[in-house]
Formats: sequence, structure tokens, C-alpha cells
Amino acid sequence: MTTNQDSQESQVKNPGSVQNPKSQQLNPVVVAADFGGIGTKAFASYIEKEHTITLPLFMGSEVAVVNRDSIELLQKENGLSLSEPEHRAWCSVQNSSYKVIGSLAEKFHGFTLLQPAKYELAVFKTLALLWVIKEKLNLPTHFDIKLGLLIPPGEYNDRFELQNLLIEAGKSFDTPSGKMSVNILDFDCKPESGGIILYLKKNSKYQFEERNISVVMIGYRNASLICLKRGQIVKKISSQLGMHYMIQRFAEFTGKNNPSSELVPIVVNFQHNSESDDSYLCRLINTTFINNKDYQFSRLKQGITNSRNEYLQVLKIWLLEHLPLDTDLIVYCGGTAEYLRGDLSNLKSTPNINVCFFDSIKVPLSLDIHSLKERIYDLYCYFKFMIDTFKS
Repeated sequence: MTTNQDSQESQVKNPGSVQNPKSQQLNPVVVAADFGGIGTKAFASYIEKEHTITLPLFMGSEVAVVNRDSIELLQKENGLSLSEPEHRAWCSVQNSSYKVIGSLAEKFHGFTLLQPAKYELAVFKTLALLWVIKEKLNLPTHFDIKLGLLIPPGEYNDRFELQNLLIEAGKSFDTPSGKMSVNILDFDCKPESGGIILYLKKNSKYQFEERNISVVMIGYRNASLICLKRGQIVKKISSQLGMHYMIQRFAEFTGKNNPSSELVPIVVNFQHNSESDDSYLCRLINTTFINNKDYQFSRLKQGITNSRNEYLQVLKIWLLEHLPLDTDLIVYCGGTAEYLRGDLSNLKSTPNINVCFFDSIKVPLSLDIHSLKERIYDLYCYFKFMIDTFKS
């Protein structure tokens, strides 16, 4: 990007970008991506003959490492070439192991990796995403991009290493369509909730430059906190206290090795003591020889209640420990924050703190085709900032 930023909008330039002759005739693609625990969320914007195409994208978070022969065999047997690019994405750099992403990874028994740093996973997830964009926009195998990524605050110092890895890997990588080469003209990186902060700064009603604001982002993998005093960041930390913490506890009550992708919607949609929601738990009931359905229902309901209470207690302790005493406003955002809205509404370190949930932004339905709602507010605000910056 080419504009000066305030301190909370740290920007990374690509000093070694080399123009690709085959991509000079095309406008660069603007890409903003967030590699969350529920999957890769992204927006891509491309101007073709003065017509702007905006592409919403979502890919599963599962990852598998396989060999090329296994991919080709599965493609022949299942006719993968006929499915959407999001469901058959993989990449390889310098003929190394082949990384399979999303729903294709599920076919190889891949799973969501929550222990490695997000920036490590971001390299090949970005390459797979760029191939999907190429396919959907019908681009050549060589093109330019302006790339923005959201990463956890605790990994923000790794953004320079991430930049170098992406620039090098983008020069040549293998995909289902053959070799690709993507030139990163500009690279920008923000900590998670960076898009929310940009929105707060832009809207005068939040008095961004005058207040002490703490932005709490709670997603599937991480719970993050960014604290600002009169517009300047004074603290940014992240933890492993996302929804996954609760899902792990609940999984102990199921008696089965259900993947998280199955347990999350069951937990989120189930309301304690509501008979109408028993249908969600039916998927976890197993009565082959002994009809103990009532007992299993009772155990699963208690499991949801216990795991939720335990998770909430740990999360509250973490927040109250790190929230500054002079905070004027707490802004909660992220899908898990919405799930816990009723419990977090009154969580304050002092009585004078105002609390709000970030739901004032409305993502157009055409850009929320996967019904992700509050889970893409941060990314959408960041994407709009990138587009506005390039237009100015």
C-alpha cells in the first residue's frame, strides 16, 4: 500500500517485488484474507475493463499432506475436476510435499491444525487461495496481487517472516492447473480485529481519539485483546481460549471421535432445557443394543452446560486479568463473542466501562453467501479499508 498509516495500522512493504512481464497487462487483484479456525475467509477484488468484480471466498480449515499420485487417483475415482475450485485446492512449492486444503483434505482424513502458528499455515493456505481466485476469475497463471492478511496479535511480530516466505513461494508453485507465479506488489498485515479498529477510527460516534478502548476478538481458535489509549495501541495479546477450548471439553462427553466441524453447530444451536433443540443432539446418540437414549440425552445436555461454564469461567479470568482499569469501552467481536453475548455483556473490570458488541456493520448479502455474519465483520472492514486506500 502507498499511504501513511497511524501506529495501529502497521504496514509492510515489498521492497523486492519483481514485475512479471506476463502480468503487466492485467490490473492487480486486491485480496484480503483471514485464516481462522473455522476456515479461510477472503475477499478478492478485480477490475476488468472498468468493471469491478468482488469475490467472496470460504475454504475449510482442514489440512492434509499427501503425495501427487494420491491426488490424481482420487481425482480419477471421484471426478474432482467437475467440482468447484474451493473443493479441490492443493499446492506444492519446489516439488516438496503436497498440501491439500479444505474439503479435499477431509477426503484424506485431514484435520484442523490449531497448534502450529497461523503464519506457518498461512503460506500454503494463501497459495491455494490464489489458485482458487485464478480459477474463479479466469486469470492466467501469472498475475499481480495486493495482499492483506489478518493474524493473531501474538503472532504479529512474525509478519516480516511471513512476507518473505510468501514472496519467495509465490514466484513458482504447483497447483491443479500447473505451475503458477504470483507477484506481490504490496503486502499489508494487521492483527486480528484490525479491521474493527479501522472502523472504530473512521466513525466519529466512537470518539476513537479520546477514549481508552479495548477490542476483544473471540473466534474459534483464539481470544485476542487489543487495548488503545486515545487512538494508540498500548497492549496486544492473544490466547488459545477460542471456542475450541469448549469443544474439546464437550467432546469428552460424546464417547465418540467426532470432528470439531460436527460438534460446533450442535453446541451452538442447542439451547439448554429446550426440548425443540434435542434434534441437534440426535446425531451423537448411539443406541444399538440397549435403549438408553434418555440417559445419553441427559449426559450430553449436562456436557454442554459443564463445558460452557468451564470455558466461560476461564475466559472471564483471562479477560479481567488483562483489561486495563482505565478502559472506557469494551468492544466484543467474533463469532464466539456473539455466542457468549449474554454472559459477556456484564463482564467489566470497573462499573464505569461501557460494553458493546460489534454488530453495527452490515455485510451485503452478495458478499456473505456462506452466512458467516459476525465471523467476517473484521475481514470485511479490513477489505473495505484496502479498497478505499487503493482508490485514493
